[in-house]
Amino acid sequence: MSGNSEIDVFPINVSKSSLAVVEIGNYDLKLSAYGKSNQSVDKNRWEDATHGVTTSFYGINYDNNSGWDDNSFVTSGIDSYAMINFCPIPS
Repeated sequence: MSGNSEIDVFPINVSKSSLAVVEIGNYDLKLSAYGKSNQSVDKNRWEDATHGVTTSFYGINYDNNSGWDDNSFVTSGIDSYAMINFCPIPS
């Protein structure tokens, strides 16, 4: 490899913030994975009932590699995914 390499160093200072993050009621989509598990009766259902938004799951095995884990949706591989039926910018 030829040419010159240059490295720029930028100092970063991390400090505690007083910023308070709160949920507001004015939203277009809200999906929560709280309390979901691979053993849940409704594990194939993830929706925002207020706005009628549903999610379709493909190739989810509900095991260690895909499904629900620690209040999160997890997937791996190109054939395993969830499609949220929501268009944030209406056509």
